[in-house]
Amino acid sequence: MERYRELGLHPAQGLERALIELLGSGTDARRRIEAWTHAGLEISTVYSILGELVAPRRLVDKSPFYAARIDTLRRAERQFDRPLYIYLFRHPYTVIASLVRNRFRPGPGHDLFRAGESLWTRSNTNILRFLSAIQPERQIHVRFENLAREPAPVLTRVCSFLGVAFEEAVLHPYAGPRMTDGVRPGLAALGDVDFGQRERIDPEPADRCRRIRLPIPLTAAVPVAQTLGYALPFETDTAAVRSC
Repeated sequence: MERYRELGLHPAQGLERALIELLGSGTDARRRIEAWTHAGLEISTVYSILGELVAPRRLVDKSPFYAARIDTLRRAERQFDRPLYIYLFRHPYTVIASLVRNRFRPGPGHDLFRAGESLWTRSNTNILRFLSAIQPERQIHVRFENLAREPAPVLTRVCSFLGVAFEEAVLHPYAGPRMTDGVRPGLAALGDVDFGQRERIDPEPADRCRRIRLPIPLTAAVPVAQTLGYALPFETDTAAVRSC
């Protein structure tokens, strides 16, 4: 709850937006959430209800904040029967610069860039530790830069992993209704703050890490970045730009 408040989000916002899509009514969605809250329903029960409402489609849950605590990730194994995991990761330079640009608030007295490095490192470390205990057939790793440059082959692989047919629509995520739409006046939109300005999958962000020069060299992030196969030109030679 506190983490959501720090980010200006409402804890039920994603659930409410999903229910609006499933029920076709904001009023009905809010009534359900209020009833579930009043009844003290367990999260696992809510997910079961969502699974029934969405069937025969797949229920997908996504939040970067889950990775902040490894016990949160492990809870998925207790709440679901052999769930599948898509691990989408991105170069630390780009993520840290984005956090600073969007005024990530780590708390008073913290350096924004170092706090961004800490968040990227902790999140990816937790995910890698968690996935090390998961069967290989239940996980797929997706590098953001590859997805942005070559979305068709990457998304074909993701669809195959999920056991669903590839459709051309997956290459056009910005068409039609968007889950980032605000669900109540005064509440922040979900997800990518720039989502509403995009019209297509743009390859440009894939090479953004080549142009970023952080004001500090990374330290804690280095071994994790190397594990993920990322070069860190700033830490080796500020004049050299290597492959991201």
